[in-house]
Amino acid sequence: MKASVFYLLSLSALCALPSKADIAVDYLSNGYISGFGTSVGTLTSILGRDLRVGLEFRPAKDGKVSQIDLAVWHLPDISPDNSFTVSIWSGSMAYPEIQLGSWDYNSTLNTNVCCGYDSIFPTNGPLLKAGEAYYLVVNARGTTLGGWAGTNISGVQFISINGGSWQVNGFEALAARVYTTSVPEGSGAAVCCLLLGTAVLIRSRRVRAATGMIGS
Repeated sequence: MKASVFYLLSLSALCALPSKADIAVDYLSNGYISGFGTSVGTLTSILGRDLRVGLEFRPAKDGKVSQIDLAVWHLPDISPDNSFTVSIWSGSMAYPEIQLGSWDYNSTLNTNVCCGYDSIFPTNGPLLKAGEAYYLVVNARGTTLGGWAGTNISGVQFISINGGSWQVNGFEALAARVYTTSVPEGSGAAVCCLLLGTAVLIRSRRVRAATGMIGS
């Protein structure tokens, strides 16, 4: 009996193992240029302009967004507000078109500190498909004025000014990293559930047979 129980518990644990995290894009691990980057602000900031900034990336594997790391700093001496929104968009026309998810956060970075980053952990993040174009977008909230750190790495960044259309803003990647988690769907999950169900059924029949509840 103990062996059977151990087998069932082991199979259940196997089915419940967390999925592997993959890196969809990484423009952060090699560091960034502190204090230099692309401005992000709002109409009510001291700059008086709504500046939204986007970064294009293409994941190598399918997966749901599970973590976003960003180096977006604020200017505490000019704007004490440090609130931002990060979002992920899809787009088939070479610019952000459809928002897939957004998350508010407060930046812990300022231009006098290098070279940390803030992490956001989306709940039920959007599913990204391998090879398709996606856009990581950052916009400020409240009176925040800040900047998204540059990296000196080739990439494509976009900007929207005062709610206008997206425009290419340069070919330098901005400091960010996105993790995705593979979704245990399809044949793998189905086989796991089938094995667990079969094991439970066999165990149940054996118990009932031992107690004389079913005939030979």
